[in-house]
Amino acid sequence: MNRIATLASQVVSNSPSHSSAASQSAVKDRSDLPHALVGPLHYEKNYAYPLVIWLHGPNGDEGEIRHVIPHISLRNYVSIAPRGTCRMRDGSLGFRWDQSDSSITRAEENVMQCIEQARLSY
Repeated sequence: MNRIATLASQVVSNSPSHSSAASQSAVKDRSDLPHALVGPLHYEKNYAYPLVIWLHGPNGDEGEIRHVIPHISLRNYVSIAPRGTCRMRDGSLGFRWDQSDSSITRAEENVMQCIEQARLSY
């Protein structure tokens, strides 16, 4: 059993604002969702890899995961990082996670879509 599939189904089924079918179709329809996905070296199809979800800090982006994962492990994890919900207010190139209700909801949806994308990819 793949841990990513188990986690995605548990979180989606426990969330009142999401249905499994809606989450799956949202991933298929949201190929534009900015994220970075890093697979393990020497990937083995039937191995249950843990999932690392990286949420960057202010003025960062999803590409940070490519610098972080080598310090954790290149072989033992599937890793995914969504982009923050808003651009920085000062006009810099990075992103941030706004704390408004709508941005928190959007961040939750983006993380769920990233989990589903990782499940579909690995």
